Parts: sequence; structure tokens; C-alpha cells
Amino acid sequence: MPPTDIKTIDELSTVLNSSPLVVLDFHAPWCGPCKVAMPHYASLATKYPNVRFLKLDLNQTDKRIASLFGVRSIPLFVVIHNNKEVQRHEGYEAGVTLEAIASTLTRLSTQ
Repeated sequence: MPPTDIKTIDELSTVLNSSPLVVLDFHAPWCGPCKVAMPHYASLATKYPNVRFLKLDLNQTDKRIASLFGVRSIPLFVVIHNNKEVQRHEGYEAGVTLEAIASTLTRLSTQ
């Protein structure tokens, strides 16, 4: 399933309460590293069909969500397992960031 755009706290809550493993991508259209990461993030979503991948555009998403997750810089990737944050990556480093997330997803998917 491709990443899902989230705009409201209610949308986010629904996903977090119905999916045990979720990855959040906080980004903005003006962010260069976010643009570079996006196709790789979408590719990761196809490799883990049992994980919900969400996109949160800071220009369109309820600002309270960014505050709730303490977003200070973007891109920001957050892995949530059973409603608890288990991993966080600020920024994007090709060959490192999403690979670390993939490793975590593999480990959590087999538990």
C-alpha cells in the first residue's frame, strides 16, 4: 500500500489505534532532502505491506501533530509500534536512514 496522507489528529489516531506498526514521515514540499527521500520511502512501503506508512506535510497537517511529536527539523521519520515511539530519524542520509528503519521494521514484524 502506498503511503497515506494524514492531515488531522483524528486521521492519525484512527491509524495508530488500528495498526500495530506505523511509520510517520514529516516533510514539506520546499524541503530538498524530503524530496530526495520520498521515492525511497514509497519503495519501503511496498516492501512492508503489513506496516502503515504515513505522510504528514507540515504545510497541510494539523500543527498540533507536529507539536505532539516534537518536530524540530525535517524530514523526520518516526516508527511507532503498539502506539509507542521506538525509533526516530531527523534528516535524511541516503543509504542509511531508511535502511535503519527497514531493519527495525523487519525485527518488529517478526515479534
